[in-house]
Amino acid sequence: MGVFDKVTGVLLGTFTNYEKEDYKLTVYDLLKIHISDTLPVACTKEIGHGHESKAIVIGEKLTL
Repeated sequence: MGVFDKVTGVLLGTFTNYEKEDYKLTVYDLLKIHISDTLPVACTKEIGHGHESKAIVIGEKLTL
């Protein structure tokens, strides 16, 4: 996917509606199908659409 050629990593948060369902693949699994094995992916429950999620600025440079 072309958009992933322009980033140095992906940060995944919560996907509340998706996670309510009993899908066989997680969002992480689906993403890994479409990106390079060398692109770092981090997952956290601290961002996204959950009740305890924190706000982050889209496009902001972050260090993990």
